[in-house]
Amino acid sequence: MAALLKGDRNGPDRIPREAPRSRPFPAALKARVLEKVAPFVSLLDDSEPYYRKSITIFSRSESVPLDEDRSFSSDLRLILYEDGRLTRALRFHETCTRGFGWEQEEEEELDCALAVSLYGLDAIASGLAGALNRLPSIKIMHRDLEERLLAILKILEALQSLP
Repeated sequence: MAALLKGDRNGPDRIPREAPRSRPFPAALKARVLEKVAPFVSLLDDSEPYYRKSITIFSRSESVPLDEDRSFSSDLRLILYEDGRLTRALRFHETCTRGFGWEQEEEEELDCALAVSLYGLDAIASGLAGALNRLPSIKIMHRDLEERLLAILKILEALQSLP
């Protein structure tokens, strides 16, 4: 935890600064994948309309008890917003069963290449795949829209055949 606060993210269980290079993946292609996924973000996020719609691609949390009624926690998340922006969110907070706690959150926008170097392509791809797998309603919605379109086309054909 102390290493995370000092900015050293290379501890034994920390995210490496650079992920192992497995296979080349051009930055333009990474950006294009995110462009294709971004429109689905609003379907995955059911929060209130005035919040920015987002999905969490990667998440890691740590918590350390400070004494019997206080604990310190840190959260690291890679977030994709509906406008296609990738953001790294760091959150530090102390909770207390008696009295007050505190919380601090920092966000930093990342480009695709930096996100892949920090988290690894496999972690990002599995995070995106996991998020998209939670979309069974898309298939149902797609079928429903196709049925509605067919009904509208039949109505249009009937109207066009009238004298």
